[in-house]
Amino acid sequence: MTDEPTAAIDRENCFLLFATFAGDIVRTSAASGVPAAAILKMCEEEGWHNKLAPILALKKSTKPGDLERGLNRALNYVQAHKMRLIVQRAIHRLTELTQAEFEEQIFAAGLEHAAGFQMIMVPFKGDSDGAIALAGGHIDVHVAVPVSYKNLEEARKVRILAIADNVRSPLYRNLPTFRENGVDLIIGAFHGVYVPKATPQAIIIRIADALDQAMRSKNVQMNYENAGAGLTFLRDAEGKDYLAKQNATYLSVIEKLGLRVTPSSK
Repeated sequence: MTDEPTAAIDRENCFLLFATFAGDIVRTSAASGVPAAAILKMCEEEGWHNKLAPILALKKSTKPGDLERGLNRALNYVQAHKMRLIVQRAIHRLTELTQAEFEEQIFAAGLEHAAGFQMIMVPFKGDSDGAIALAGGHIDVHVAVPVSYKNLEEARKVRILAIADNVRSPLYRNLPTFRENGVDLIIGAFHGVYVPKATPQAIIIRIADALDQAMRSKNVQMNYENAGAGLTFLRDAEGKDYLAKQNATYLSVIEKLGLRVTPSSK
């Protein structure tokens, strides 16, 4: 037997069946459709007998009631293991979220909490997919960076109601802000340039000056405008103040969503 057949096998499912049948390879093979030889190979490779040693010991016991206790423990083990898998896969899914998916969820939740109403969240891979769904009438509202709607809005397929900034944007016909509509929400996507903690202040100033000069370039500003993206360059105390406020906003929404992870005390 080569390794290729077992590579495509759902090993987790086989292990759960193996535990359910208290180590019975023949019954595990029949239930999974996987050859007994492959089950045995995985059992040896991953030490399934060691994982189920207490259960298998009860199964082999001749004492009255031990066999039933062993089978009950096997079922309890399977249920607990399934829950661990669910949690592990949920955590894995969160770590695979793209920046666009994460920001979209944060923006929508921010609006929901600030406006005081409830929405049914529909996940999308990114802002563009959500904007297309909105234009097609598949969802009622979408919250994302305005550049995602630029072409659709120009074609009058969607309508932007407000922007989550503290001032109106000339890029979008001076649309009102959320605050002007009675919703206290200022949140947005931003990018920063960071340096190692021990970087000398002279170098930090030199880098900031170069960035400031680049952001003032007419070509850079024109490219941003053509893309429908606003451009504001903040540095020093002004930049730190903005980051602190955004951090507080994001943290509040993350906590309300139950996504905050407390660091282990170990």
